[in-house]
Order: sequence, then C-alpha cells, then structure tokens
Amino acid sequence: MMIVELLAISAAFFYGLSGVLVRKGLISDPESSPLSAVFITMLTQFIVMWGLYIFSSPPFHLQALLVFALAGIIAQCIGRTMNYQGISKLGVSKNNTIVGTNPLFSVLIATIFLGEVFTPPIYAGIILIILGVIIIIQKKGANKVEKGKNWLLIFPLTAAMCYGVNTNIRKIGLNMLPSPIAGSTFAVSAALGVYILLLCLSKKIRNISLNIRNIYFLGSGLSICIAWICSFSALTMGKVTIVSPIQGTSPLFMLISSKIFLKTEKITYKIAIGALAVVSGVILISMFK
Repeated sequence: MMIVELLAISAAFFYGLSGVLVRKGLISDPESSPLSAVFITMLTQFIVMWGLYIFSSPPFHLQALLVFALAGIIAQCIGRTMNYQGISKLGVSKNNTIVGTNPLFSVLIATIFLGEVFTPPIYAGIILIILGVIIIIQKKGANKVEKGKNWLLIFPLTAAMCYGVNTNIRKIGLNMLPSPIAGSTFAVSAALGVYILLLCLSKKIRNISLNIRNIYFLGSGLSICIAWICSFSALTMGKVTIVSPIQGTSPLFMLISSKIFLKTEKITYKIAIGALAVVSGVILISMFK
C-alpha cells in the first residue's frame, strides 16, 4: 500500500529535520541545554496535539490510551533525552545516524512479540545497518574532542533501543484504538507530565532556559508533531517491519538538512558512508513485505 510508504518517508523527513533544528538551537543559544530542548519540544507537541484532539474528538479507549502513555514515556522521557544528549555531545550527523539503527530493534521485537514476518532480506538489511554503525564509530579520523570518548555512543544507542520498543508499543495501542491523533496526544501528555516531575525532583527545572532564541526548539517540536502523525497513521495501516525501517531513512534527510542549515556541522566521508549503509539496510528491509 503506497500510502503507508509515503507516510513513513514523510515521518523520516520530519524526524531528520527536528534533530537538525535542535542542534541549531543548542549552537545559537549557549545557555540552552538538551534538557531545555526536550522540555520545549515536548511542550510544543502537547499544545498542538491537544488542539487537534479537541477539534477531531476521537473515540475514547482507556486501555489503548494507557498503552500510548507508556509509549510516550519511553520515547520522550528516556529516548528523546538520550537523543538530545547525543546531539549535544556528538553532533547531529554521528548521533542521528546511530539513532537511525532503531529499526533493528523494532523488527526484532515485532518478530518475537507481534508475530510479524522476518524474511532473509531483513537479515541482509540488519547486517548493512550494523556495518554502517561500525564505520561511524571507528576511532581513526576522529577529531580531538571525540577521540577516546566512544562511551558517549551510549546516548544514541539507548535512544535507538527506546525508539525501537516504542514503535511496537504504539502498534499495540493502535490495534486497540486506530486513532493517530489520540495516540500522539496521550503519548506526549504522559511524557510531559513525567518529565516535569523528574525535573522538579532532581531540581533541574531551574536549568530550563526559555527565551526568544528557543525558536529552533519550537520548530523542532512542530516538526515532531508532523512526524508523529505520519508515523502513527502509517502504523495504523501497515506493519512495524515495514514502517519502522522506512522511517529509519531519517539519517539521509538529516545529512541533507545539516549540510544546508548547519555550516559548522562536519560531515566526514566515514559518516556519509556509514549513513548510506544504514539507509541501504533499512530500504532493503522495506522492499520485501
């Protein structure tokens, strides 16, 4: 079904763009931090999605909404925090390419718990993804800041695992209530509530910076809203093993966007080759439904 692929590609584009906007925001405002980026993007989503929810008035299904809430907490409170920490420490190119391996986790979980088909081309795609990551994390050629700090890869790898788990939880919720608007709204609501609580308990709420320069985080939040609606819609109609790999092409859009908007972002030939390997892997997976 072509609409599923188009929605997944659209989600990939806006996910890639959101990462670039976050990096732009962190660069333009020295007082900002990944904590501020997570909070502002999440708050933007909360406002926009509730507006859409009230306007569309989707049906109510308590069990499904609780599942969506769990997905939101995993993806945003944990996954997005790790993702933005990675963007801050590693840069958009390296971080988002590694985060782009999340289809590996999505496919494995969908095969085990949702009974979706795991064909030989998927194995080949996974091998390409792993090779791409290996190329990206090689120490040779790393700059002085990154050399010897490969432990920082824990941030994007954790984010990738969270996003992989999240995709499957979303699918379970959508099987109960096929409403992308409801799913997105309750996912971000639960995530924002938990995130504010954690910020207050850790006393890091004072580190949140709000000023006019946060416009890039606002743009990232809007971009994620569109990505989520596309992603939830694609998952409503298609399988995880199809939607997640196609969404994994976001590194390709990220590389293009970062080259245009981030003049200081260094894209080495190794990162480019690794990104191409990752993208090739997820495309191969999507070709064999």
